[in-house]
Amino acid sequence: MLMTYKIILLILILISFVSSIIKTESDAHNEVIPLPEERKHGKYSFTTVLEKNVIFKLRGHRTTGYQWFVDNTPLLNYENILKPMNLNDDFDTSDYFTDKHEEGEVGVGGYYYFKFRPQKIGSTHIIFVNKRAWDESDKVIAEVDVTVIGSEKDSL
Repeated sequence: MLMTYKIILLILILISFVSSIIKTESDAHNEVIPLPEERKHGKYSFTTVLEKNVIFKLRGHRTTGYQWFVDNTPLLNYENILKPMNLNDDFDTSDYFTDKHEEGEVGVGGYYYFKFRPQKIGSTHIIFVNKRAWDESDKVIAEVDVTVIGSEKDSL
């Protein structure tokens, strides 16, 4: 009986993991935007439509203690143009997936996925910061200007 519960729990965990991976792929309802890997810091611009969630994909190495955070979440919530969908209380995300690697290999990098849902037409600014939670002095910043339009045909 205990074994049955363990199997059910394992299946639920596996389903949750697989569904979270599926949610990070571009489709009719989600658009994944990888920020350039060759330089984590910089300024970028992006236009999206009300109908699609926006998922920003940022390269990271969680094992080093560095994590990506959204630095201006209170402003985003106030403007209500893009609603953060997967932020933790510390304004980071649990949606981090490591690269494929050999079992037992350590220090493997991966990607953070930050998901936002457009709420209304307008423009906003997202500040992503890659830092250690306890160290404000050593950080990399990626800033993204996002414009939300009504539909894909509005952009033509």
